[in-house]
Amino acid sequence: MENSDKLRRNKITRLGMAGTALLGHLGGDPVLADGKKGDLLREQQRVEFVTKPQVLDYMKEARLRSMIANAQKKLQTQDVKRAIEGKGSNQLGRILRAIELPITGYDLAKTSWDPTELHRRYPVQIVHHGGTFDRLVPSFDNSKASFAVEGGISGYSNGFYLDRSDRLITNKHVLHEMTGRKKHLETGGLDIGTVQFTAAGYNVRPEQVISDDPAVTDANIDGALVAVVGIDPDQTADPKTGHKTLPGIAKKMTPAMVEQAFGGINPAQGRAEWLEHGKNLFVIILPPGESHGSAIGMSGSPVFKGTALAGIFMGTGFWRDQNRTVDIAFFHGIDSIRTALKNPQTVTIANDRTTDGKREPIDLFSPRRLIDQ
Repeated sequence: MENSDKLRRNKITRLGMAGTALLGHLGGDPVLADGKKGDLLREQQRVEFVTKPQVLDYMKEARLRSMIANAQKKLQTQDVKRAIEGKGSNQLGRILRAIELPITGYDLAKTSWDPTELHRRYPVQIVHHGGTFDRLVPSFDNSKASFAVEGGISGYSNGFYLDRSDRLITNKHVLHEMTGRKKHLETGGLDIGTVQFTAAGYNVRPEQVISDDPAVTDANIDGALVAVVGIDPDQTADPKTGHKTLPGIAKKMTPAMVEQAFGGINPAQGRAEWLEHGKNLFVIILPPGESHGSAIGMSGSPVFKGTALAGIFMGTGFWRDQNRTVDIAFFHGIDSIRTALKNPQTVTIANDRTTDGKREPIDLFSPRRLIDQ
């Protein structure tokens, strides 16, 4: 199983010093953009708000709010503040203990953080085969019973539409998997790129497009409950849909945390790149049942704070904290996404063709032709 997983998922492993860490598997309301810049006209958008669940489980809601408040209170203790500043020993371990929440996606159901509608609309599975782009599998309006990738040599990742229907946001290391490039983590500190399509709107419904909420910034993500929402059909996913929810309290990586997490990586295994990326990352603790190995297929998944886009999943790792191992994940915040999209690294895919002088879409479920790398 492990060999098959290595072949079919985006994966990069970075080793820390012995006894410290193994780190580095690369692994507002999202209403449609009413009146904002983008390729969808207002009359085409049929604006819909992401609705809260009609019936709240008030016991679950109260328990979850209490746990979030407790974690946020721990982050304000003198010991954790000293750890954030890089003072004392095992700073990262002390911070991780503060943000640890023993919750899963199930605990979010029928609460104000219920991700059901987010799963229905937004994740798009990006499938590649032997270093070549194969197809897209959107979650929206998909009649397939499973998102599982057939065969042992296929890989997959995730992406999402943001403000526009002619491009997907994903990780740069996902672009490398799609094009067969060897190098994964580049210099520049942002593992964010785009898949550009030759025609906007084809096979993409307005409900699939997330709207960037300018009120959400990295500053108000720090210390908040977030949820990674993606497609990763393995043994820990929903068996019917292949979807996963990875909830956790987000903590922005400080210089001290970055140094402790990535400073022990072998230079030949990308220490400089991880240190550079680390300053632009948040960390969460993976929920019970998930591990740094089981979550790496979530690369490129959108991260939400409530129903607002908060970031993009980037990779996983683990931390040795005294006598236990803590499985963790990293994501770029929304500010990093906005910065990366000013001059994104892009691959272009033909999603239309001309027949008898008329342009027509190509089925999203069919293998696709990569036209520009």
